[in-house]
Amino acid sequence: MEKAIGFIEENTDENTKFTRAFFSELHKIITKNLSSPPDGEGSRFPGQLRKANVQIAKSKHNPPDYILVPDYFEEFLRFINQNLKEQYQLLMVAIAHHSFAWIHPYDNGNGRLVRLLTYAFLIKLGFKVKNGRILNPSAVFYTNREKYYKMLETADHLDNQSLLLWSEYFLSGLKNEIEKIDSLLNIDYVREKILIPAIKFALDRQNITPREYRILKYLIQKNDFLIKSEELNKIGISNSVQKSRIMKKIRDRNIIRSIKENGRIYTINFVNNYLLRGVINSLDINGFVSDFLNKN
Repeated sequence: MEKAIGFIEENTDENTKFTRAFFSELHKIITKNLSSPPDGEGSRFPGQLRKANVQIAKSKHNPPDYILVPDYFEEFLRFINQNLKEQYQLLMVAIAHHSFAWIHPYDNGNGRLVRLLTYAFLIKLGFKVKNGRILNPSAVFYTNREKYYKMLETADHLDNQSLLLWSEYFLSGLKNEIEKIDSLLNIDYVREKILIPAIKFALDRQNITPREYRILKYLIQKNDFLIKSEELNKIGISNSVQKSRIMKKIRDRNIIRSIKENGRIYTINFVNNYLLRGVINSLDINGFVSDFLNKN
């Protein structure tokens, strides 16, 4: 998936015209070195449109006969490459997502591919999602997999009302993900909802001491996230020798790290295993961790 996202970012811009070759290369990437179905996540025909009829597990939808797939796929390409007014572009992305899933053009990997396609569409439409990869193409719809599949099945009726219900669901998912991103770009939200609860999580599990918790909380609440040993007097530690010992101890435990060559200025180190667990827990509580990650 990482390589596939890289391929999309290298080969997609606002002038991109999606081709069968584009999808073929993506399919090869996401199925490479994986065992073939029915037991594996790979493909019998990497990069090629399916050569047999297939069934989708846990779905009532029967994809079209494989003989019809090339024609359906060409129509799909025409649909996604049309020039639409701005107000219709995201609606097109929603319908294209369902259309691809409905055609099921490859023998395996269609779900992974269609979620990547959404990422590619957003890049083409000018969204800055590849700047820091702030949008996870799987997390948008996989937070609740059962709802995702149910809404796809609703759209399978192919009438206007069903497709509109699907599109509303789809676009709400994108909106929610973008709002999550906005939250993570808000320092006050990150402090109060992610970082302070993360160190409290470590404290509750006795991975850090109450004194270490006070130090880390003080550090997090600072605008620059930096601390010197001299500042420990602000949390009731005045002895200079004690200050040095305390800072050395939490530095040696990799809870803080030096950002200056002289080693006198420190910041919190969330790469530390104890603190990272707390961050993941905070993200989970606030809806940033998809259920498919929790269940595996």
